[in-house]
Amino acid sequence: MFLILGFLLSASLNAGCITQEGVLLKARFGKKAPTSWQVRKYTPFKRLGQTYKGWIHVRDFEGEKHWVEQKFFTEKYHCLVIKKDSTPIMVGPGTKYNQKFKELAEKYEAFKFLKVKKGWIKIKDPHGDTGWVQLRDVWVN
Repeated sequence: MFLILGFLLSASLNAGCITQEGVLLKARFGKKAPTSWQVRKYTPFKRLGQTYKGWIHVRDFEGEKHWVEQKFFTEKYHCLVIKKDSTPIMVGPGTKYNQKFKELAEKYEAFKFLKVKKGWIKIKDPHGDTGWVQLRDVWVN
């Protein structure tokens, strides 16, 4: 348990999340810069440096770098993204529980981190639904 908590604490350094649906990330800072990616609420990123003219330089879980407007980025809570092609969301923290949804969570789906229990993370999606995913299947900021 302490190993998992240590992992999550170390992962949280310079970490942040997107606060709204459909936020446009840019290749360079500035509204007129080319869009590099459109992301969902709770998409996690690592902050790479200081804010510059209202923009934050960030890195995603695959190492790609982007710029995001500061007003769409928060460090007040932690988020995660599915890193596998797909993974089930469970009702409880373990395989003995039923799947919460028929559909699997797909790669790049983003969630808010709520808590951890025995290698499982309780998550919340942008619609407010909660469930559990295995720690090994996600990238936590």
